[in-house]
Amino acid sequence: EAIRFAPQALARPRWLLGFVRDGMPPPTVAMALGADGRPLTRFDGGIRSMYTETPRWEDIPRLRELWPGPLIVKGILRPDDARRAVAEGVDAIVVSNHGGNYLDGSMPSLRALPDVVDAVGGEVEILFDSGIRRGVDVLRALALGARAVLVGRAYVWPLLAAGEPGVRHILELFRRQIDDGLAYLGVRSLDELDPSFLEIGWDRHAATADPTRS
Repeated sequence: EAIRFAPQALARPRWLLGFVRDGMPPPTVAMALGADGRPLTRFDGGIRSMYTETPRWEDIPRLRELWPGPLIVKGILRPDDARRAVAEGVDAIVVSNHGGNYLDGSMPSLRALPDVVDAVGGEVEILFDSGIRRGVDVLRALALGARAVLVGRAYVWPLLAAGEPGVRHILELFRRQIDDGLAYLGVRSLDELDPSFLEIGWDRHAATADPTRS
């Protein structure tokens, strides 16, 4: 096994010298520094340094004044929040439960999407995020009203494993899966997708009517 990786090691002499000197591979993660330039000794300290205060609705008009380009708010799961975001001046909304990374549970983004589309889909662009792993996931989100989807993990792993060719490969897989999915559904374009292609097995309005249930 070691012989198989020998050419890669020889092609990176600095890495090889560090391995011989220290007896282990060099660290691959840059050290996190606090605002004072000193290394952070605890992970939660790093989190706190990134989020100095809780964002407020009042921040949106201020950002709108500072930024003339498209203003997008990510993390909307409820229709009332979507309407408030539009009233404050955003140009697009990303339906996402990204905050679930810090909580032990959250409403699935796909469940929240239809009600947000019903609430403000005619006023701003609705983008979708969370759980996109293959082409059929893209079709589901578009059928429920998303204008586009965002992907992260789906291309990060190929990027780490194979660099740019890996990303090109996963994007080609997505394209083929989307084309195949459209063919199996009997449609020729993404514009023909609508909610009738999905069987929704939950009570949409009950899921978002009560804040305590989200």
